[in-house]
Order: sequence, then structure tokens, then C-alpha cells
Amino acid sequence: MTKLIFRTTKLNVGISIFCRSLGLKIRDMADSRAQVRIGKENYKTEINLRQHTLIADEPEEVGGTDLGPTPSELLAASLGSCIAITMRMYADRKGWPLDAVQVRVEVLKEDSDNVGSNEQVTVFEVKTELSGALDEAQERRIRIIGTKCPIHKILQHTSEIRMV
Repeated sequence: MTKLIFRTTKLNVGISIFCRSLGLKIRDMADSRAQVRIGKENYKTEINLRQHTLIADEPEEVGGTDLGPTPSELLAASLGSCIAITMRMYADRKGWPLDAVQVRVEVLKEDSDNVGSNEQVTVFEVKTELSGALDEAQERRIRIIGTKCPIHKILQHTSEIRMV
């Protein structure tokens, strides 16, 4: 059996404080669990999250059956949905006229800026569109708040994954 263990860090405490400042009750990030199973069907993977079931897969051109998004697409969707939800929660709490949030996330591989390094870095290019009768200051503040969502913070900082 393989387990992924994430340490509780100052980041988790900061996220909790941020969410409480929005007046939100949140589940501890330590309570976030996913069970994943793959059988012999290339590369259909069943993901169980609380009472939800998702399918991840790979496109046909790489041997999958394209029954669901790829793991990279799920990661992009996690970031995009987290940003959108965080923006919505903030605007709701402030009573601001935000009608909709649209987030587009593209996952790119780019060469590292480190001189002499042949490594590549993963870049999440995020474009947000806000609609509603927001003034310039409200729109600017909502965009800043979007960068404070929990998934954004996790991806910006070093995480530790232990295979046990």
C-alpha cells in the first residue's frame, strides 16, 4: 500500500486564517483524501473523492481510451476552480456585484532561468475574466485574492511527497 503524506505547515495555518477571515468554515487540508485505482484497461483510472467518482485517462494517441481528463488537466482544473471559488467567496462576503468568474489555466514546460541548468520548470499560465458591475478597485482586489487560494499557494511552495 502506498500513502502520500503531507506535513501540516505554516502554509496550512495561513490558509485556515485566510478562510476564517472570509467567514468560512473549511475542512482541514489534512482531511483531503483521494483513492485512486487503475486496472488493466489502458489507462483508465478511477478516482474516489468523498462521495464523488471521477475518471482520469490518457488520450488515444498515447495508448489511453480518452474516457476522462489527464492528470495534468485535473491539476490545471484544481488550480482554476480553486481560484474561481476563492474569488467568488470573497466577492460574496463583501457583497460585491460579481456575476461570473472564468479562469483559463494552461500548463507549460519552460527552460529554467538558472544559468547553466538544463532543467525545465512547470509554468501555470492563468487568465481570469470577471463579469459584473465591479469598479476598478474591486476588480483589482478580487484578482489579488485569487492568487491566495490554497492550491495556488501549494503549487508555489515546495511540497513533500512521501511514498510509504
